[in-house]
Amino acid sequence: MRMPSRAARLAAVTVVCLVVLILSPMLVEPFGDNLLAVLSAAVLLLLVANTLRTEQQNRRIRSQLTSIESAVKTDLAALRQLRHDLRPNTMRRRLSEIHLSSYYSLARLRRLETSFTDSHKKGLLREVSKVSRRDFEQVQATINLFAMVEVKAAVPPMRLWAVSPDALTLLMQEMLVSRPALVVECGSGVSTLWMALAAKQHGIDLRIVALDHEAEYADKTNRMLEQHGVSDIASARLAPLVDVPDGEGGAQRWYDTAALHDLDGIGLLFVDGPPASTGPHARMPALSQLWDRLADRMSIVVDDMIREDEQEIVARWSEAHPELDVEHYDTEKGTEILRRA
Repeated sequence: MRMPSRAARLAAVTVVCLVVLILSPMLVEPFGDNLLAVLSAAVLLLLVANTLRTEQQNRRIRSQLTSIESAVKTDLAALRQLRHDLRPNTMRRRLSEIHLSSYYSLARLRRLETSFTDSHKKGLLREVSKVSRRDFEQVQATINLFAMVEVKAAVPPMRLWAVSPDALTLLMQEMLVSRPALVVECGSGVSTLWMALAAKQHGIDLRIVALDHEAEYADKTNRMLEQHGVSDIASARLAPLVDVPDGEGGAQRWYDTAALHDLDGIGLLFVDGPPASTGPHARMPALSQLWDRLADRMSIVVDDMIREDEQEIVARWSEAHPELDVEHYDTEKGTEILRRA
């Protein structure tokens, strides 16, 4: 049976107090002042009992949240340590353990949310549960990545500025299904590596070229590709930001088009750069600059769709090219795929 909310209990106590105050003049005359003292003491006891009950519930909730937070921190620490463990069987076993632990943490949060009755606290717990569900989904996606690809060297972290595991899984699935001859990325990093590993292990004859406007990051990506033995099919190419036409009659800072000289027949385009910090609608020129270089059958994967800039960019692209089919995927940062069959 569900317990009444704190607000309901306070309302009931308030009503009792009002009734006592209204009836007290009539009760004092036949029964004397002692009755009024007893009623006052009873009301005070009710208020004290309600306060103690609320504090006890808060302590219990805080204790459960602390326990869940500790479990999540343990899972995150295990994931960080796992990046340096190159044994496939160990990685799969540990990922399964983390997956199970995250599942139990999420289930406990759901039960805790059900027990909440105070509205503002329930809203806070919903937000905590939402974050935990996202973390749980990313663990699942990470397990999928390691199931799809065998990794023999340490891999860089995902999420935050890098692509999230669920979006990366989606990108790799699109590549494995469409089997393009040329993949171009706007931005380089962990996604370049994972796609190259998947292509090599699944026998896809392709070339992957990632554009990066910073030499440091392009060099870092190339060293990583070399370390994993996929530099023969994938590379990061330096392309400094310069003013280019944005496709709408204006100019926008984007990758130097000199870096595109040999990129024709692009079957898969991943738009994950330049960073938003380089200016508003930073990724707008991607379609206009690469449109004539796209294959007849192609896909465009756009990440960071939770941002207004990306939403406006895809809307304008769709308006300019109504022949493109757009499909939205509810990944951590939002992903949309534009396809031309």
